[in-house]
Amino acid sequence: MMPVNHPAVPPLLAAAFVANPAPANPTNAWNGFGGKTEITIALDPVQRGICPFCEVSLKTWGCHIDHLEPKSINHGGTFRFDNLVLCCIHSSQLAKTNLDGTSCGHFRGNTFDPILFILPTEANCSNFFSCKQNGELQPAAGLSQAERDRADYMIRELNFNCRRLKRRRRDWILAIQKDMVEIGSDPAMQRWYLQDCLSHGKPFLTVIQEYFGWI
Repeated sequence: MMPVNHPAVPPLLAAAFVANPAPANPTNAWNGFGGKTEITIALDPVQRGICPFCEVSLKTWGCHIDHLEPKSINHGGTFRFDNLVLCCIHSSQLAKTNLDGTSCGHFRGNTFDPILFILPTEANCSNFFSCKQNGELQPAAGLSQAERDRADYMIRELNFNCRRLKRRRRDWILAIQKDMVEIGSDPAMQRWYLQDCLSHGKPFLTVIQEYFGWI
């Protein structure tokens, strides 16, 4: 998972919150809201073009705006900016991802345990997970039992280890390792290459951090 630091609240969203802070029918209120493009434009740069949960590129299967705390549970979160992130997979692409495993917002639906759910707005959210060489996520070493429970919950409830994501993480690790061998021991070339791997829209930033370190 990757931390998300929300920028200034988009004007249309701020106006919607003032006008209707806790909609009686949050689904209808959200469906009728005309500022979703504005939210996407605001969040894409701070999310570096990737899903904060699984860290795939938002361009691969498109994206949707996900309510961290489902609006059906907390109506007051419908138009609250810090409750919104760009999440992988546009609904029109679900038929494709269902073959190898849907994940993240579409998989969990309205599942939300306020004690166990790890929010991408938590600065240390990436510290809960470690990635095996085969692409499987697991709780990071050194966690307390309570922290392990939270990591296990997220892995299970957001389907982080579906076949699609495991395969893509594994292939990404192997590809970077292969390229680093070909680059050799030139620090400048290694730095340039890893900077490109960490650029906007490139996946699995925290996996790169774990295996190769930030540069």
